[in-house]
Amino acid sequence: MIDYAELARNALARKVTEIKNAKRRARLQAWDGNEDRGIERELVFGVKRDYYYNPDENGQQGPRLKIDSSDNEETNKINQQLHDIYSRIGVIKTLLNNPDKMNEEINRNDRSPSPPPIYNNITGKRTNTREQRKKIELNKELKQLEETATSLTVKKI
Repeated sequence: MIDYAELARNALARKVTEIKNAKRRARLQAWDGNEDRGIERELVFGVKRDYYYNPDENGQQGPRLKIDSSDNEETNKINQQLHDIYSRIGVIKTLLNNPDKMNEEINRNDRSPSPPPIYNNITGKRTNTREQRKKIELNKELKQLEETATSLTVKKI
């Protein structure tokens, strides 16, 4: 006896596999010959690039900036500022992603007097702890540094 339901499931599975393979082939063909678009290619194929923690071949950390080798002092000054900004951004992101390091940073610095406590009305937990204030401060600094880096990059171009 012929099981028509199983035949239909098998046909559907083959069709889905054909569609997936066709999409994969189309995507691969679209990238052939486009070696200049390496970052997008790596993002499409799921390769994560870790700019801040893996140094490049020169031992530098941070995004790979194309540094102009001309003798223009202003360009060199902007490049140095960008390098300093990106290294500070890396430090801030490390602190924000690792609470233990942020606690060490808080304990290392001189502590200012705490403001009066503010409590959440729903949960009753304190909302203005030293860690939370430090996290807000670091996020503000991170945003300011990113804006500064963007303006310097635009000025450079």
